[in-house]
Amino acid sequence: MTAMQTKEFEMEERKEPELVKFAEGEVIEGELIRVDSILVGEEKNRVALYTVRDLDTGKLCCFRGLYQIDRKLRLQDRGHFIQVRYEGEDKTVIRNGNAMKMFHVRVSKQKVSEMTSGKGSVDPLAGTEITDDDIPF
Repeated sequence: MTAMQTKEFEMEERKEPELVKFAEGEVIEGELIRVDSILVGEEKNRVALYTVRDLDTGKLCCFRGLYQIDRKLRLQDRGHFIQVRYEGEDKTVIRNGNAMKMFHVRVSKQKVSEMTSGKGSVDPLAGTEITDDDIPF
């Protein structure tokens, strides 16, 4: 691509989504846009990586799947509004020396695109249709 071609486009820098490590009581909410599988640790354990888009700011963040999150979120939840709240640890359930992390997960029944278009949405062009009365001849 030549420098002249680049000048024709307004450019923005793209950055990696922020990786969130939950603190107790923290809530992540927005549209679930990606579910990836990544390898972590020396043993190269495969875990899910969930990417969420904030509906107000468009900002992306991601978080790793843990037992409860993976059991509650599904691939078919992509496009839905989700809320994930870290409740703390359940010290009665221990695995590999770590207490189970407890999460409250909620998922919208409709996809975000269905909630913002079609039924129940406000059409910005409603009432602007041209009729025969609008034509002067």
